[in-house]
Amino acid sequence: MRFIGDDDDVRQRSMITVALLAALGRDRELARHIEGALNLGITPDEIIEIMIHVAHYAGWPAGHNGQRVAQDVFALRDPVLHEFESEYQRLFKRVYDEANKDPANRGLEEFYPMPNIARRVLESFLSFRYPEQAGQLEQQVRRVSFDATKKARILRFLHTCSPDGKITEPEHDLSILTETPNVLKDLLDMVKAEDPKHYEEMLKLVPPTSMT
Repeated sequence: MRFIGDDDDVRQRSMITVALLAALGRDRELARHIEGALNLGITPDEIIEIMIHVAHYAGWPAGHNGQRVAQDVFALRDPVLHEFESEYQRLFKRVYDEANKDPANRGLEEFYPMPNIARRVLESFLSFRYPEQAGQLEQQVRRVSFDATKKARILRFLHTCSPDGKITEPEHDLSILTETPNVLKDLLDMVKAEDPKHYEEMLKLVPPTSMT
């Protein structure tokens, strides 16, 4: 299922789909769509709220079962979902970990969610730095003192995929996705250059997964 539209519209449709599948008791499909919702930046707390809503309108058994499926997805996906309350911290960790993984033997489809996740991290960070330009990512990036070529590559990467990680524009050059780890490193370097103290504090809050 491909959702196309702006971020808020896609998030709303994803949450509606999760609620419907929970009400219908379609556990396998529900687990897959909860995973997709998390990739869109929908938080575990928001998903649990959906299940409470389902319980009120579709019955407590459906809501309770939906919560069980959600908790299973959270546990399998990444322990960080239980450790951190901040969505920004969770997404920052995901970007950091993906930037430092060995890219060998990884399929292109593994990188599809990363432009959206990276976009959310950068939008959150720059919204605090330049609140008067909130929602204007390109204008905010232009104000950052950083290598212009790397900034252009970061923006091209962020615009490659739709908010749900699907390719929606056939003219997009997908070769940029093969550079995902390096682009994510550039993005983190840009955050560090813009606010070194913030970057170091984030590394303390979200210690990276050990790489082997």
